[in-house]
Amino acid sequence: MAETRFGCASNEDIDEIIKQSKPHNTRSNRKYIWNQFEKFCQLRNYVLTAETPTKDIANTLKDWSINMRKINGEEYKEYSLKTMWNVMAKMIQEKYFIEHQRDFNPFVDQEFNDARQARNAKRKILQNMLEKRKVSAVALKSDEYEKMINNCQEKTPEGLQIKFYLNASLELARRGGEAVKCLIHYFQEGLDHNGKPTGRIAYNPVFSKTCQGGDQKLCDTKWLIPNQENPRRCPMRLYKLLLEKRTDQIKTDRFFITPNPFYQKSGIWYKNCPVGQNHLSIWTKMCARKSGLDINKHKVSNHSSRSTAVSNMLQV
Repeated sequence: MAETRFGCASNEDIDEIIKQSKPHNTRSNRKYIWNQFEKFCQLRNYVLTAETPTKDIANTLKDWSINMRKINGEEYKEYSLKTMWNVMAKMIQEKYFIEHQRDFNPFVDQEFNDARQARNAKRKILQNMLEKRKVSAVALKSDEYEKMINNCQEKTPEGLQIKFYLNASLELARRGGEAVKCLIHYFQEGLDHNGKPTGRIAYNPVFSKTCQGGDQKLCDTKWLIPNQENPRRCPMRLYKLLLEKRTDQIKTDRFFITPNPFYQKSGIWYKNCPVGQNHLSIWTKMCARKSGLDINKHKVSNHSSRSTAVSNMLQV
């Protein structure tokens, strides 16, 4: 019994299991990057052996940082360059440690400082090139965003929340994940010097960490104002309607909460539970797809609302 209790995999078998557990794309990417680096070294007459000084290895990575190119001679995009440099540095570190018992760290050691600086400098150059810059989200046209909002059914719990979310995200120029952490007390009714309502709603994550700047406080207050030209899109109307649908049983301070699937029978629209981050993160993309927009051709995400807001300001 004792002889059959445990497995009998050898060290070679274990290494093969580890190798096979790596995702196929990861193995393919590492192989592609290594082949590109080998071709680069051949053209530059670099030979990396067991006796190659660490400083020479660092100089090779330094040269690779600035002069790596695609097969057709074009520049890589900024995020591709960063990934390729980091993966190549990691593979060199692993190779010398496993095959030659030499321990160095290209990401920390002082000898590789110039190589890291060269990588960062090249990234800044590529970031200034529009076609090489990473696009986090596409800015939508006004009619496209209007269509997305009009498709939201405000007579349903989720539709009402999404409609306010799209309107507020545009008005407040929210970043992608900011709405997930939005709380009820972030909104306050605007008052004049005499304490009378101004008809506006102030938004400010005071006394809390803002999603827009790490641990820095958000000092400037943003405002939701009435949309008199199109009352159906009025964010203040939707805001007040959402508050009316919150019952006394809802104790969470999160603004966006989980819809009750049985709201038609019970009359209770929402549960005492925040909307999950994964679900909220697809709202913009989901609305874009329902509106007939090609989300594969253009990168549509929750950050598209902020991109659209900035684009609209530049056009004014």
